[in-house]
Amino acid sequence: MELEAEIKRAFAGVTLNDGISALQSESIEEFRRGLTPEEFELLPQSETTDDWTSLSSSELGHVLTPHLDWKGLRYYLPALLIWLLDNYEGSWSDPTGSPMPVIWAIMALAPPQDSRKFWWRSYEDFTAQQKTAIARYVSELPQLVRLRPDDVTALSDAANEYWNRFLH
Repeated sequence: MELEAEIKRAFAGVTLNDGISALQSESIEEFRRGLTPEEFELLPQSETTDDWTSLSSSELGHVLTPHLDWKGLRYYLPALLIWLLDNYEGSWSDPTGSPMPVIWAIMALAPPQDSRKFWWRSYEDFTAQQKTAIARYVSELPQLVRLRPDDVTALSDAANEYWNRFLH
């Protein structure tokens, strides 16, 4: 699929570096689960942080996009976008699964109105190629996946407010 290839090209070589990791984002959600600062800093050592293309569904299940910094978002978002193409519908209907990765991915693309400025600032350090790939994804996703109506509306609003400026 061309869209998937564009995402892979745009984010080729992106690593987490010192960004917030999936397990760190999860621990932030849980008020750090009583972790010391040292334990928090060590969490990424048990994670895949150098190749987003090799992240498993299980690893993506720990990504809470609202708690990522821009480096974490830049690292995990392309994997979530590609995963979403194959798993959107199943995530809502599988009683053993969780729709949370879908919810977090859609939130990153189409944030709630009251937090959009925060999210849009998170994308400032993305490259033009990365923003264009995301904008194309936002534009094409409703034709590729049967989205829930509220996700269609949210993506359309976000495209009109932010993403469409990156389409050439």
